[in-house]
Amino acid sequence: MIAVSSPFFGIYIFSSFSFAVRAYILLAFADIILHVNGRTLLNTNCAIDANDGLLLNSTHEHGRRFLNSATSNESGSSSMKLSFASPACHQRAVCYFGNPSENSHVSELNIKADTYLVTAGFEPESNYSINPRRIISVRDHDLQQWWEAGNVSVGKLLIDFGLSNAWSGLPGFERGGGAYIQRDISECLRSIRAAEIERGFDYETIAFSRRDLYWACPGKDTTPSINECIIPCPNNDWGGVCDQHALCGRNAARAYANVRLATLQFMSSALPQHRADRGLRFHSEGFLRWRLITQGVKISRAPDAFVRACRDPRKVELVGALQHKCDESKQLGIWAKKSGNQLAHTLKACRLPDEPLNSKSN
Repeated sequence: MIAVSSPFFGIYIFSSFSFAVRAYILLAFADIILHVNGRTLLNTNCAIDANDGLLLNSTHEHGRRFLNSATSNESGSSSMKLSFASPACHQRAVCYFGNPSENSHVSELNIKADTYLVTAGFEPESNYSINPRRIISVRDHDLQQWWEAGNVSVGKLLIDFGLSNAWSGLPGFERGGGAYIQRDISECLRSIRAAEIERGFDYETIAFSRRDLYWACPGKDTTPSINECIIPCPNNDWGGVCDQHALCGRNAARAYANVRLATLQFMSSALPQHRADRGLRFHSEGFLRWRLITQGVKISRAPDAFVRACRDPRKVELVGALQHKCDESKQLGIWAKKSGNQLAHTLKACRLPDEPLNSKSN
């Protein structure tokens, strides 16, 4: 007989259980082991998803030089499916917002991530340059009602900051996308939070990225701290901090996207000169920097690695006011928005020779 004090007694008892009971005990024990500081590292809701990847369409050789798994089609373009071999619960989420461009493609940094796409719902899914895990439709959202649902008085906002482009698109403000973009990233974070609750774990990092970006080379893959945002394009800050792309720690992402509360706080604490000129010199980049700084977020910078891609003005009819902002880049093989010196700095950071640019303004 095995003595009760023997170390083999537990094994003896364990082996006497049925297979199902033993499996349940092992899973429960593993779940306990894999909780670290209250955070679940093992999530049984994470199933391997062979279709969870990024779908990239590019006709430019330069855009493919640091990506792999390309297959050619009859049109000469490349359709690349980058699938994951690991379970579909990643530690990074990427929120894509804004309008796409025919020449945009995503960064390598976003490949191993759960992707979330905000769309107004007016475009066919064939236009998506990514294979999103979730699609957040804002088609039925009334812009003014959305802002006022967060207790933001659009009328008072117009009186104090009616000339700022941070809230462009709201009634009385100039035409533009400032208020739309802020709504979209807020809704995207809300969807990400819902996914976190469903899966039982938080993402370590969340990236916010425009859909019309053309990454000329891979960005530097540095993981921010929980209260830090790493933001590229330091040559396009407009008195604040570039709002085209950011990789943020989990707490910092909340400050980045909690725009309605930040707007209320800004309206009550903004400097008198901002109200005096109705926010004339206060850009959306300035509002982004303000809400990050006031929430104690550390802002770190990264080199330029992308530009905003434009549609070819020879193929589509563009508004004249926007057309003159785009240059044809022979090195990248695309039309790109000037964005100050961002294009030149991107070529330099990606070790591509500078070039004379062909501007179109007609």
